[in-house]
Order: sequence, then C-alpha cells, then structure tokens
Amino acid sequence: MTSASLLNNWPHRWFGYFSQSGYVATKLPSLDEVTDPGWTPADRAKLCDYLKRAPVTVTSFERDHKCSLCGAEIGNPTAHQSDGLWLWPLCLPHFVEFHSVRLPDSLVARIRGQRYRIPCNLDIDHASLEWPPS
Repeated sequence: MTSASLLNNWPHRWFGYFSQSGYVATKLPSLDEVTDPGWTPADRAKLCDYLKRAPVTVTSFERDHKCSLCGAEIGNPTAHQSDGLWLWPLCLPHFVEFHSVRLPDSLVARIRGQRYRIPCNLDIDHASLEWPPS
C-alpha cells in the first residue's frame, strides 16, 4: 500500500505512532509506509506549526530522545499533543518537516478548517480520544 492510499483513507483520529522496523505484530504503520517525499503542500510550515502549538495532553517523566534517522532531539517520547479531536506524539512535526512523513488527508483538512489555529479553551476528555493500539 502506498502512503497516499493509506493516508487518503486513514480511519483514525491519531497519527504519528509508528511500528519499529521488523516488528509486524503491531497495527501501527511503519515509518516507511507514511513517508512520501513527493508530498510537498505549500502550507507545510503552517501545518507543522499547528502540530507544535497544540497543548501536551498526557506525558510522563522520561528523558528526551533523539531521532533514529538524524540524531536531532525530538523530545519526550511519552508526550502526546491534541487539538481536542486528534492525538499525536510530540515528535510528529519533526518527522513531517525533516523526514517527509505525510499527514493523513483528514488531519490536514482539520487543520486547514481550523485556519491553522488551535481551538481555544480546550477541555480535553482523555477518555474520548482515540488512542493507538499498544
């Protein structure tokens, strides 16, 4: 399956959680499955800025990690951000900006529909968020 077909029809409200190479028992996509160097939207910087500005909704104490692809600091791997509807890890903007990870079309539509602004006064019900499988 190509990244375009996978992400055109992404059925979840979470994104950015990837299976480790060679580990097929998970329902998470691999990083390779969502990488698309041809995906270059004109508003990529605004999309990433939205992802970066969303509040951290859940975290635990863990040391910051480095990106396995480039060695850059990507933050706490247990930190999750949300705009009240979608959920993603703190490191997702890094993978979009620097490693050609394509966002699901429905997430892009959500961000554009919000005019790149995080909803005000978020009262996030963590139980109502769709979490990726563990």
